[in-house]
Amino acid sequence: MTYIRPAFLLAASALAAWSAQAAPAAGGPVHLHLTAERRTPARDAQGRPKTVWTALDTQTAVHPGDVLRYDVQAENTGAVPVSGLVVTQPVPAGTAYVAHSAEIGKSGLVPAYSLDGRQFSALPMQAGPNGVSRAAAPEAYAALRWRFPVLPPHTSQDVTYLVKVR
Repeated sequence: MTYIRPAFLLAASALAAWSAQAAPAAGGPVHLHLTAERRTPARDAQGRPKTVWTALDTQTAVHPGDVLRYDVQAENTGAVPVSGLVVTQPVPAGTAYVAHSAEIGKSGLVPAYSLDGRQFSALPMQAGPNGVSRAAAPEAYAALRWRFPVLPPHTSQDVTYLVKVR
């Protein structure tokens, strides 16, 4: 059975997160923190199915079909608000974005998606049969982007999304 080492998945995402630190943000210093977890099926005390998220480390193998959760925390460690922060995260090689998994709840930020990592939109389009444009399948997304209008001093916001190992 083939597997991908999480170190590769974490390294690819971490590099992208750091390189995406902002279409230069105005304000204090921002630190980005990336975490990754694997969904593990489990049972509660009554035997009902539940989901447990297990932190990935460099020794953990992930297998086709595994679902991974990435969380990017943008933290303003400065004393002034940060405006114009843009965080871009790749969908790591060997995985596919899980439709509608980018969490909007806590942060209120709506992601934009990209098929090539350069052009982003709320609904990427691609040429279909006979050259007619159609909405791209979420599994084709290569990256996600969030724009933070303002990140107040000494606060942080998280954005989360899921991918499935191919």
